[in-house]
Amino acid sequence: MLDVKNLSKKFPIESGLFKVKGYVQAVKNVSFSIAENEIVALVGESGSGKSTVGKLIQGLIQPDAGEILLDGKVRAREVQMIFQDPYASLNPKLSVGTMLKEALALSKSSQTPADLLKSVGLPADILHDYPHQFSGGQRQRLGIARALAANPKLIIADEPVSALDVTIQAQILKLLLSLKNERKISYLFITHDLSVVEELAGKVLVMKEGEIVEQGAVREIFERPQNAYTKTLLAATLRVTI
Repeated sequence: MLDVKNLSKKFPIESGLFKVKGYVQAVKNVSFSIAENEIVALVGESGSGKSTVGKLIQGLIQPDAGEILLDGKVRAREVQMIFQDPYASLNPKLSVGTMLKEALALSKSSQTPADLLKSVGLPADILHDYPHQFSGGQRQRLGIARALAANPKLIIADEPVSALDVTIQAQILKLLLSLKNERKISYLFITHDLSVVEELAGKVLVMKEGEIVEQGAVREIFERPQNAYTKTLLAATLRVTI
């Protein structure tokens, strides 16, 4: 469904007003694919380039080179994103109802705000409430509801549970799995460790310094990692049961 081919992106290092002294290669020659109704995990430490890959696929930034195709075409609204900090990604001035209505209007979806809230386990009587009135887990559910407004084929989940406590993490992960099965959604699940990957994803991509250093089936990578960096990540992993 999604094909990423030889994706590259560098950012300038500025030394003063309008002066560039060099570039940082954030993503280098990255290639992978995601099938329909598949979860692929993209793993790496902070600064490895994994979030940049997500933003490139979403279209928030443009690549220097490479190709990103969804069903053989340039990406469209069928790609949505869930962010690490749900409060920062929600407009604090908009009520839940207004936020979801705007998302539905952009996507021309036949769903209603109440439908979206039900999909993520939230009651319809919160439509007039605002983001600050909710817990972190509830706000992340709202972020997921907003993403669902576009009936996405692919959701990029960028560290969606790292700001939540372990119990809430498990609840959000169960929700994502349920939505995958109900709506046939694929995920690119971006995370800095392998704590949830074993039970969540079918395939894992390990990223270091802008490059994918190892990829394959989750079970194979967990049981027989080949790259030293992958072994280090696995050694630091705490299991989260969902």
